[in-house]
Amino acid sequence: MTVDKSSFYRSEPRPAKKKLHKSSVTFTGRPAEFFVLFYSNLALSILTLGIYSAWAKVKTKKYFYHHLSIDDHHFEYHATPSMILKGRCIAMLVFVLYSILIEILPLPGLIEMCVFFLVLPWMIIKSFQFNHQMTSLGHVRFDFNDKILPAIMA
Repeated sequence: MTVDKSSFYRSEPRPAKKKLHKSSVTFTGRPAEFFVLFYSNLALSILTLGIYSAWAKVKTKKYFYHHLSIDDHHFEYHATPSMILKGRCIAMLVFVLYSILIEILPLPGLIEMCVFFLVLPWMIIKSFQFNHQMTSLGHVRFDFNDKILPAIMA
């Protein structure tokens, strides 16, 4: 049996490889600036018993996003401290209610804990969605659309 070697060679030219665009990622922040921001945020958060931490989070994210760029397009953070404070107040309220309920009636407290663990994947997805929607790169906002059921199954 003989094999025709001409069938092993391509008769048509290979397609040209696409040139990949190399993006330049730059960070222009300085450690001294950040540490002044960090320690002032820490001091104000301690003095206000944690209430200022929402403002500290926004300031810190805005600092990092302002100094981080890809191909001269800067990131921006659009959340306001009141948005973050509102979410933290809701979380604190749920925690306080749970703490009171578990002391008074242990069985409903355990049921609430089970409900909390069932709702936890939804809360995580919503936090990712919030963080992505509050972030933009060069005036283009990010988005996070994911299904809740696969997160529950994971």
